[in-house]
Amino acid sequence: MIKKQQRDDISLQDKVDDIAVEKGIRQILDAIADIKKPPKPIDRTKWEAFRVDKKIPDDNGLLQDRVTYWVLRYYRYIEMQFKQGERTSLLRFKKVQNEVSQCFETFDEANMPQREIFERLVKWLEDQTDCHNRDALEAMISFFVQNCEVFNETPE
Repeated sequence: MIKKQQRDDISLQDKVDDIAVEKGIRQILDAIADIKKPPKPIDRTKWEAFRVDKKIPDDNGLLQDRVTYWVLRYYRYIEMQFKQGERTSLLRFKKVQNEVSQCFETFDEANMPQREIFERLVKWLEDQTDCHNRDALEAMISFFVQNCEVFNETPE
């Protein structure tokens, strides 16, 4: 049983290792990591699009709180960084979006719990970009949770 699990994990890791992420994303991760004074958090009462709780159920409260924090604090900043990257042709947002979505789908098909999927996505992004700033990596994956590439809405 343990050997089968290890083989499955290796097979899964091989699949996601083949999903290369746009190199320009590293500049966005570096920009997040280099922020001296974080942007003001978004007032959740003024942002109707904020629905992390629709994707991460309350019984997974710690993950929901962590993703909510990063979304409220950095979503608009990351969005702006992607727009700047596209204007300067450093990266293509649609391509990054598809890469993250493909990686998520690979983990989701393995029926992993959301917390494990989130952790593996952070690790995948770290491996792909050689960025070792955990906060920047979590903020980026949280951006994609909010942006719908990671986690599907859960039925109420």
